[in-house]
Amino acid sequence: MKKTITGVAIALGLAVGVASAATLNSSQIGSSCEGGGDWHFVNNRTGGATTGTFTAVIGGETYILGPSDVNANMMHFWIYGAAGTLTSASTNLPGGLQLSQLICEKKEDTPK
Repeated sequence: MKKTITGVAIALGLAVGVASAATLNSSQIGSSCEGGGDWHFVNNRTGGATTGTFTAVIGGETYILGPSDVNANMMHFWIYGAAGTLTSASTNLPGGLQLSQLICEKKEDTPK
């Protein structure tokens, strides 16, 4: 199943001409949040780009979205409520991509 979060940003992101794309550091592949959580990705050294497209696969679901925040040479991307294991993440931007923060939902204890 493919989930499109921000269609306008995707259309704009495709117009950005970039020689190379940022992919996630392989040590962060396999990060997991089984009960669902909020995933914060950062693409730094973007060369001043103002928009871009981010794609991630978490728990077998594909997420495609535009940035939630843009700074001078950095873009932030958030995925809210995604459950499962991260198997890939990339942008169409130059620079480096990393999973900056993962906030997993706390599972309720099962009564005994």
